Amino acid sequence: MQSRQGDNPKTYIPTKIKSQELIDDKRQQIIKGALSVFKKKGYHKTTVRDIAVAANISMGSLYDYINSKDDILYIFYKVFIFTYYQQVISKTNAISNPVERLKVAYKTLLEVNFALEDEILFGWTEAKNMKEGHLQEVTKLELELIDYFREILDKIRSEFNVDIEDTNLTANFLVYSATFGILRRWALRPRYNKEQLVDYLMNTQLKNLLPTAMS
Repeated sequence: MQSRQGDNPKTYIPTKIKSQELIDDKRQQIIKGALSVFKKKGYHKTTVRDIAVAANISMGSLYDYINSKDDILYIFYKVFIFTYYQQVISKTNAISNPVERLKVAYKTLLEVNFALEDEILFGWTEAKNMKEGHLQEVTKLELELIDYFREILDKIRSEFNVDIEDTNLTANFLVYSATFGILRRWALRPRYNKEQLVDYLMNTQLKNLLPTAMS
């Protein structure tokens, strides 16, 4: 897979503004404001006016960057998933040893998850509200992250003779498992801190995927 470290997440949302840097900055501002309202009122009860107020932007300016509330949900997911991908790539792109690359990639994924806890919980509850076309685009980006892990696992299997029966299924599970500490935080947080959960997942999820001498 080609490195996407310098790429920007494409939103495919028409805009009246020509400066891409300004578009990205304003959309981040809109997303942050929208998320704060969504958490309080829920997606369906939130109005575009609520989002404009929370983002400290006028209604007229808001519509320079998006066309509807659906666009905001779509942009949120694109930026959210791209953040995972960008962080993993930037931390692992220079690591040639696939075993070390997997360790760093998975730990980075866990750390990004804990840094974006509210976004993850919102994403899990509101994905059902995304338009089908938007959902397909978001899924493509998510699959790129999964494919990155699959390629690392393929190299470990071939170079170190590790018995990984299905690297694609394993990659899907690894990416999903990184959300465990957040999705179960209501039950786990009273007894375990972030470091304990990261250590547990690192030790258990990678145990059978690494050469015995390097696990």
